[in-house]
Amino acid sequence: MTEPQHRHLVIWEARHDNGWTTLVMEQPDGTFVAWAGPDDTVGVDYVEDGPEHAQAAAMFALKRKSGHAQCSIRCSAFEMRLQTMTVTPPQ
Repeated sequence: MTEPQHRHLVIWEARHDNGWTTLVMEQPDGTFVAWAGPDDTVGVDYVEDGPEHAQAAAMFALKRKSGHAQCSIRCSAFEMRLQTMTVTPPQ
C-alpha cells in the first residue's frame, strides 16, 4: 500500500463585499487555476500561464458570474498563502 503524500499548494485569495471569493491556485504543471464563487466550494473557471493573468481571470469570472463590477474598500486584495493537502493514491 502506498502512503498518502503531502502536497503544498500556493493559493492567492481575495474576499469581496458581495460575499464572493476569488481564488488562484498554482498547479503541479506550472499553470494557475482561476475561480470565483459564493462559498467555500472550489471549481475552475479559467486556466492561465501566470499568477497575474489568473488573478485577472478570477476577477473577470467574479464580474461575469455575480455582477460585481468594481471592488470597494471592503474588498480585500489577493493574499498569498501556502495550503497543505494530502493526496491519497488510488488503491
